[in-house]
Amino acid sequence: YFGDSLGNIWAFWSLEGFERWKYKLPSGSANARPALGPDGTLYISTTDGKLYAFAGIGSVEEITRRQKLVYYPSNIEKAPINKPVWTLKLIGSTIGKLARGPDGTIYVARCRDKGEALIPNLYAVSPDGKIKWTLTFNTTYFIVDSINVDSHGTIFLCAYTWFSSVMQSLIPELFIINKDGTIISRQSFPSSQVLHSIIFHNDTLYLIQRNRSTQTGPSKFLVINITTLSYPNYNTPTKTIYIKKSLEKDLIDLLKTTMGPDGTLYLLYILNPTQVEYLLLLDAYNSSGSLRW
Repeated sequence: YFGDSLGNIWAFWSLEGFERWKYKLPSGSANARPALGPDGTLYISTTDGKLYAFAGIGSVEEITRRQKLVYYPSNIEKAPINKPVWTLKLIGSTIGKLARGPDGTIYVARCRDKGEALIPNLYAVSPDGKIKWTLTFNTTYFIVDSINVDSHGTIFLCAYTWFSSVMQSLIPELFIINKDGTIISRQSFPSSQVLHSIIFHNDTLYLIQRNRSTQTGPSKFLVINITTLSYPNYNTPTKTIYIKKSLEKDLIDLLKTTMGPDGTLYLLYILNPTQVEYLLLLDAYNSSGSLRW
């Protein structure tokens, strides 16, 4: 499932690659990451301040159509036009970041323009499209980077705040929020770091930070700081892992981080060897921070 900048929402069968359905938004675009409910319901946020819900798979007609696609892909009709189950209007003009809690609650972070300021709100929305609560953050310049929810319903919101509208000093911050909308803690990090991602493993939160590009150009080092915080409070770091790898070529970006069931950390990043090509590298690290391969 994905949306695009032209206002289309697409669904494709993951195994066969055939188009399942599509929907054209009446306004706005939807090129943000969607969220899926346990019943297959798709939730996606749009630039015009709306949250859409689309039904999951289940009808006999749709399953039959999928079987025809597998055996007769050249003779099948075009994918049907889907319609949302419900639409919810939220305040905010930026693309909302989404996450789903273990009880099915959808959390949406949006920012609304107020002069030169961006006022951030976090919405908790029930699976039937009703707002459960709204949290307004006490800050004026604010960019939401990601939202994550652990298996207990605790919400982790990574954001950047800055001191002026020209964004000269981006400060990474982590907000830890109860499922009732109360803020547990707010932690700030050095502006030289980027809050890249959050990983949950065995009731432990791994906060992945990477180095920001230097003023003179891309970095020749991949520098990773991994801070571990444990359930239930997540207040005091239990361990800090530091990884620094010298690179022969310019670091463009850290693309993806994930963790295996045994605690192995995988980093996927991209280098720029020449002006016309890029190089993808995948590294595996032990839980202590030592390079495995």
